[in-house]
Amino acid sequence: SYNSQMWRQDSAGNWLIGQDVGFGLGWKILAGAITPIWSGSQIAYYLYVDSTGAEYRLDHVTSGYLWTSTMGTYVTFDTTTYQVHFTDGSFWTMGSISASGEQDAGTAYPTIMEDSNGNQIQISYRVGMGSSSANTSARISLIQDARNAGSYGAYQFSYSTQCSGGQCFDHLSSISNTIGTPENYTFAYAANQALVSPFNSSSYGTWAFLQSVTVTGLGIAHQFQYNGSGEMTQLTTPLGGVMQWAYRTFQYGT
Repeated sequence: SYNSQMWRQDSAGNWLIGQDVGFGLGWKILAGAITPIWSGSQIAYYLYVDSTGAEYRLDHVTSGYLWTSTMGTYVTFDTTTYQVHFTDGSFWTMGSISASGEQDAGTAYPTIMEDSNGNQIQISYRVGMGSSSANTSARISLIQDARNAGSYGAYQFSYSTQCSGGQCFDHLSSISNTIGTPENYTFAYAANQALVSPFNSSSYGTWAFLQSVTVTGLGIAHQFQYNGSGEMTQLTTPLGGVMQWAYRTFQYGT
């Protein structure tokens, strides 16, 4: 998923709220995530993000540990087990928590996705910045399911080093599989791209932008273009279709 709402300006100045967690500025590859939002030393609410990138506030707490929402999602986050429960009886165990050096520090991602019959998908993540342990970043390394539960997994994620936001760390370079299905992809980046605020052109260093996603072996790709503030301005589909965007500022009432 991609989110172009990466900038904010208020009385304190300009804020870059977009992140690059290994897939290019503004991009994420995930089943879902939970982020604690703090107010001082207390958690104000948890932010639940689904696979499309839609965000929901889990801000209603019962029994001191069950967090739910009134925003149209019916998930329940149990802070005692760190599990997200769904109405169909399935649940996720949020076993990967981004380390302190990550741009999404504290965000939790599912390592086990289990349905009501006990079937599981297991997801492993790479070591995050500021940690020496696996399952401390948003960067998936392996997905295992019933089709291939061995050490190689059903889907393998490979990475190469790109510098982004003043840090050099792994960025997704390819996805391959061991089960003979078509999901094989190659990722390319525009590295060391200067980034400026859309409000006053203040410099925010250099970042990596996701440039293309290619189906490996077929040579067909989605391609992406951005403006100087990292906001996507054009998508080109494999058959040459084009979608374009323009941006403006908007002043909120509060």
